[in-house]
Amino acid sequence: MKKLIYSILLFTIGFAPAKAQNNAESIYNDYRTELLGTTKDNVNEVIVKTAQYFLEAPYVAHTLDSNNVEQLVVNLDRFDCLTFVETVLALSVDYITDNPSYSNFTSTLQNIRYRSGAICGYPSRLHYTSDWIYDNVQKGIVTDRTKNLGGIPFRPIVNYMSTHPQNYEQLKNNRAAVDSMRTIEKQINLRKAMYFIPKARVSAVAKNIDAGDIIMITTSMAGLDYAHVGFAIKENGVLKFIHASSDKHKIVITSGSLYQYLLNVKSFTGISVLRAKQL
Repeated sequence: MKKLIYSILLFTIGFAPAKAQNNAESIYNDYRTELLGTTKDNVNEVIVKTAQYFLEAPYVAHTLDSNNVEQLVVNLDRFDCLTFVETVLALSVDYITDNPSYSNFTSTLQNIRYRSGAICGYPSRLHYTSDWIYDNVQKGIVTDRTKNLGGIPFRPIVNYMSTHPQNYEQLKNNRAAVDSMRTIEKQINLRKAMYFIPKARVSAVAKNIDAGDIIMITTSMAGLDYAHVGFAIKENGVLKFIHASSDKHKIVITSGSLYQYLLNVKSFTGISVLRAKQL
């Protein structure tokens, strides 16, 4: 059923009204039916099955930016790389609770997506991945495994959003929002060093990265910290990457290893590895 839904969406995206495309609660119920019987004892296993449920779903950029006033946007029919990770994580956390429900899922999604879980305008969204990691570790949603996997310190210096406001609909012509983002960037830059695994060392640690772990890809691009996100998945013992691909225009699993995927993009410098906490 879901493959038929996504086939239709791939054909109609950009033509059908947003309300018709975004039948989130119906897809949530279909997802819950699909995962019935999956054990709740291993959140990583739930994450893998949840991520696979959305294979072939369309990649669509800027899905959170269509509203003039910041509000929770719930899409289960189209994703960019970060909304894919947030949605799969929120669905998986909801699934393993004692009383999963659509409202519990959306509350969890808001808690993951926004600083301290509170919506207070556009700058309250966790735009920078390093900020997303910091906040979600503080909230107890994920743990950062990178240091224990042999990661080395790095200190990302972020400023891209405040120095390129013209690239963001909510920032251009909004001096107050730009000033708020600049303050947030300064706070991020003052934090202690984070950890990453250089891409040359990813093959060496691949056996210690589990399917369902969250993979955050660091970048050499000035003013940014991370460039892409997704999940670890293993096929025949090979560590691969399931993600919302802007090149393939849909959710895919890499044909080769995660290491090979990293090698193909010069600006990718390595990875950080997170794990959802078991409730």
